[in-house]
Amino acid sequence: MAIDREQRRQTIVVEPGADLAEILDRAYDSPVVLERDGIRYHITRDPLTPVSRFDADAFDTAARALGETLRAGGVDFDRWKRDIRYDRGHDDAYDRPEPD
Repeated sequence: MAIDREQRRQTIVVEPGADLAEILDRAYDSPVVLERDGIRYHITRDPLTPVSRFDADAFDTAARALGETLRAGGVDFDRWKRDIRYDRGHDDAYDRPEPD
């Protein structure tokens, strides 16, 4: 007999005054089942939501390190950024000159 994956989910019995934020935090990594008055609810994180939370400071640090690496390698970083904006169709992008 196959094991039902639903049986592996953590069940939280919801009492009056339960903290919704705490319940949602418990459902962050894996689905949970809420039970109240014999009625069961299956709670899962939206699959389009990234698993790890966005760290703006880490992104900024990585982007700056990439810029320094590109500059050190001889890339005209400002032109590279303008080229990206041009490729994305930004209104303020310049007319792309012919390649060198």
